[in-house]
Amino acid sequence: MKRKASGTSSTVNESIDTPPPSSSPTMLTEADLNDLPWDPSERKRISEYHPDQRDEIRKQYLIKGPCQPRGHTFPWRVIGNKKRRFNPAWFNQFSDWLEYSVKVDKAFCLCCYLFKDHVSKQGGCDTFVTEGFNSWNKTERLSLHMGNVNSLHNKALKKCEEFMKQDESIAIAIQNKNNFVKNGYQIQSSPSKSTTSRNNTALLVIDMQNDFVLEDAPLRVDGGLAVVPNVIKAVEVARQRGFLVVWVVREHDPMGRDVEVFRRHLYGDGKAKPTSKGSKGAELVDGLVMKEEDYKVVKTRFSAFFATNLHSFLQGAGIDSLVVVGVQTPNCVRQSVFDAVELDYKSVTVIVDATAAATPDVHAANVNDMKNIGVAAPTLKEWCESSSSNT
Repeated sequence: MKRKASGTSSTVNESIDTPPPSSSPTMLTEADLNDLPWDPSERKRISEYHPDQRDEIRKQYLIKGPCQPRGHTFPWRVIGNKKRRFNPAWFNQFSDWLEYSVKVDKAFCLCCYLFKDHVSKQGGCDTFVTEGFNSWNKTERLSLHMGNVNSLHNKALKKCEEFMKQDESIAIAIQNKNNFVKNGYQIQSSPSKSTTSRNNTALLVIDMQNDFVLEDAPLRVDGGLAVVPNVIKAVEVARQRGFLVVWVVREHDPMGRDVEVFRRHLYGDGKAKPTSKGSKGAELVDGLVMKEEDYKVVKTRFSAFFATNLHSFLQGAGIDSLVVVGVQTPNCVRQSVFDAVELDYKSVTVIVDATAAATPDVHAANVNDMKNIGVAAPTLKEWCESSSSNT
């Protein structure tokens, strides 16, 4: 590493940074652009690099994207008498800025690293820039870091967006990088209407619970048990492709106070109480396992989006495409799919043989209705075999 002196006599014509006047020279680092530290804990502050190089350094980091070692085994640590660790699902939820340092087991923010010194000349908390965040029991801090529209984070994020618009070579380099194999699957450079970036896709698994699927279930869906193997396979493939898996389930008050009026007769003392919270009937059917990196949404009506935080969560995770499996087709699947289309998700796919209804005719009629509003409806085999199928 070389160093250059910068003082008041320096006149630097730079698009992003103009260093403030100084009464004494400051030693600034001249970086080797081919050997910039990848681990966020090892980086120097942008302000420590010479102004002539700062834009190019920003460019290199934006092309690489956030440091997100998704295959890393994140270590456990006892916090407040409980074992905690970094949750890799946060990479999906905060995909455009969240970084993780393997070296120090801490989280950082890429856009604040690149532009925080530029948008704020004041001091303040550098937790996500230099110190790192590792209070894994306080995950709300990740959202609090983002703050409101005028927060330092969002100002830095806007600077990143403006910077990329100014330099077309960044967008081209990012696109070229995305054309290569990710997670063992080839991504096409020109996605079709039914495809999208894998990191922007979520699999919604709807109501695959004992009380809807098992033969003796109080709300059994005919055909539900038959599609369990296909749902298991869809979850397996989704995880291989790096999709976010979202489990959409019903959980009701045992007294039925949050249930639709037409079902309230099933609740109360001595009644079946389908999918009541904490019951065996509310559990996922055997073979389906919710992992730590997955997300769970509890609903009390047909649509996964009705009176839940699902849409805001998916937006925050950068999800714009959905794949849907589960039961049953004319009710919860259909309502969720229609709401997703109305909410302008770029791509919505229903795997036709990983969903079920009371009869094949009812199933087919509702699938046809969904196809008529632009929903893709492949079989599981078609979906799995299509190498470009991100949805």
